[in-house]
Amino acid sequence: MLRYAEHQIPSHLPESDKELIRKANYQRYEEIDTCKASTEEARAILHDIEVSKYHMDECRCGME
Repeated sequence: MLRYAEHQIPSHLPESDKELIRKANYQRYEEIDTCKASTEEARAILHDIEVSKYHMDECRCGME
């Protein structure tokens, strides 16, 4: 599962985007809202986390 450790979160992002990324590490993919991010970079990171979690869910169900 794709997770972003604190040192991997770009330091130049606004604190609100950093918090969304931290939160996404522990949310289900359905709960991640990429639209809440204020920067394109944060939206891309959130999307990566979301897609990774979605595919992990598929694998758990045997849907490779």
